[in-house]
Amino acid sequence: MAILVGIGVGINAATKHRRRLAWIMATVVGVLVVAGVVVAVLSSTTFA
Repeated sequence: MAILVGIGVGINAATKHRRRLAWIMATVVGVLVVAGVVVAVLSSTTFA
């Protein structure tokens, strides 16, 4: 859910020419995606 909100805010900022906010949201979304992948990999190897 947080990833979708970040994408929405980033797109909104990009369309309104708020470049700094768009970059911040892109970074936040990237960090959340990486964290999700790490948690998924760790949980799958832990319970295997």
